[in-house]
Amino acid sequence: MSDAQPILAVGGRDVRLTEREVEAHLVDVVAAQSGGRVLLVPPDHTRLHSGAGRITAVLYEHLTARGCDVWVLPALGTHVAMTAAELSSMFSDRVPADRVLEHRWTDGIAHLGEIEAIPVEVNPVLTQPWDLVVSIGQVVPHEVIGMANFTKNLVIGLGGRPTINLTHYLGAQCGIENVIGRAETPVRAVVDAALSIRC
Repeated sequence: MSDAQPILAVGGRDVRLTEREVEAHLVDVVAAQSGGRVLLVPPDHTRLHSGAGRITAVLYEHLTARGCDVWVLPALGTHVAMTAAELSSMFSDRVPADRVLEHRWTDGIAHLGEIEAIPVEVNPVLTQPWDLVVSIGQVVPHEVIGMANFTKNLVIGLGGRPTINLTHYLGAQCGIENVIGRAETPVRAVVDAALSIRC
């Protein structure tokens, strides 16, 4: 990892962390995980600047070293699968390409149920028995959900066509000025509730 210092906002102030400090924190996070199946869900290469690829690579290496069966399923949403060059750039050649699964939002989707007439459909890989699922990404303003984060990665980033289309339509009906940067929005309520649905 490079010595660049990512900025992390903590309590209204900027904190600069070295790459080594970030890695040390990630190692602490997975220290209790020994063995088992682990799914890492980062964004794709369009969020390369976020550092999520480096975070995914560190988690992959440390979890694999702890005997875990680790898989990576990028939250593509409506984007196309990453090319070999994009995978290499995103994960710095530290995650084997055969460990990266592909999300296809238009087919092979698992229907979990409905929330307020919005079908909840996700990649069936997410419904498999996992000992740990780690959603990796930024908490940043987002024009559809308000703030992008954990549940947005899983329900929309790994969502099926109706889930993606209808949540985006709901966000548009609310109006971007009433959504972007807000922690509580109608779209947030839907995707948070979606995680409570059992297959």
